[in-house]
Amino acid sequence: MRSATDGLAAAGLGLLLLLLAPLLLSPGGARAADDPTGEDALLRHFLSADRFDLDLFAPSGPAIVTMGASPRQASEPGAIQDFAIDLGTVNDGTGTHLAAAVSALPYWWGGRALTLDEYRTQTSPFARILARTQGSIGLSTAGADPFDALRLGLGLQTQLLDAQDHRMDAAMAACLHSAWDTHRRSAHERAAQALAAAITEAEAAGRPIGDIDLGALQLAELSKGAPTAWLAARESCQEEGLRRLLARPSWLVGLGASARSEEDAWGSLAYDGLSGWTSLRLPLAGKGRYAGFAFLRGDLDRVFDFDDGGTAEGDALTGGLGLGYQTPAFRLDLSAAHTHRRYEGSGEEDFQRYGASLDLRLFEGFWLELSGGTTVSSETTDGVYGGVSVKVSWGDYLPFLGGAPF
Repeated sequence: MRSATDGLAAAGLGLLLLLLAPLLLSPGGARAADDPTGEDALLRHFLSADRFDLDLFAPSGPAIVTMGASPRQASEPGAIQDFAIDLGTVNDGTGTHLAAAVSALPYWWGGRALTLDEYRTQTSPFARILARTQGSIGLSTAGADPFDALRLGLGLQTQLLDAQDHRMDAAMAACLHSAWDTHRRSAHERAAQALAAAITEAEAAGRPIGDIDLGALQLAELSKGAPTAWLAARESCQEEGLRRLLARPSWLVGLGASARSEEDAWGSLAYDGLSGWTSLRLPLAGKGRYAGFAFLRGDLDRVFDFDDGGTAEGDALTGGLGLGYQTPAFRLDLSAAHTHRRYEGSGEEDFQRYGASLDLRLFEGFWLELSGGTTVSSETTDGVYGGVSVKVSWGDYLPFLGGAPF
């Protein structure tokens, strides 16, 4: 294997620049022009574009895909989250590997003060693609036996279509506006009641009423109930939002670079090629519950493991088709793929993979994925493969901890 540290450095630098592009090239209007106060500030928090993710199925992190630890070697179309963790074990027919990755959306670093309305109406298509661009770093084992080798993966991917961007959902923003109006009316009523009670108490005690700031009472009631109202609004609005996302197409593209060590140590880490992929999912019937999908993946200068413990450098191209059934909390995919590999100095190989994956949302922000299948006509890979992984994803609000953006 090459000791091409220069290749790895160049690939890593390129990916780093792409990750930083959302910060360097974002439009100047990404932040609010003025610092709002009072009710306006609470409303902006309530409608924050940064802090509102929908818990639809999240695709594998790009580092996981780069390292070859995703079920079908390309990222499954879904709703990219603000922050996500992938943990899993997979047997790809050459050995059992452990993999882990952390992914995030760098566009939102630094707390961009955009509301859902501003994001939908004031950002450009290019800025929205940057807002959906996810960067990732991961580590996996490699080789025929556990811990024979280590692989480091860097990657990024983006959702190209506004249709799959929940922040572009006008109905979602309207639902939150309605919840805010309800919360505001209730808070104002409580403030009026508190004012009336204070006046009655002062009159009964014969004390002067003094100056009572109704606006301050209203703001106090709004602030006191805002987190609870926001979480309740999210729960009531998200199910319909999830169903709308299901009925829309999804198109992901990604790019990654990896490094590999032939020992279970970092000392022999060397460049292990580039990977690129794309996945398209189109709703067919049942308001998106039934869908068809296609995926394509290419690898350049990669080290491939064989089931007999050997390795070879080369390039590969994989394309596949599939059918899926999905609800907001469940997903079943069936797929078939063809792979062509060209090994340096040792010929070529073609084989097919037939697989299935099942994903279950066990609770908000936590998905369990089971996958498996068989490889046909391969001389280097055992017939059966499978894997188990978990995906933990959340926005700044940390839904499973009960937090809110206030």
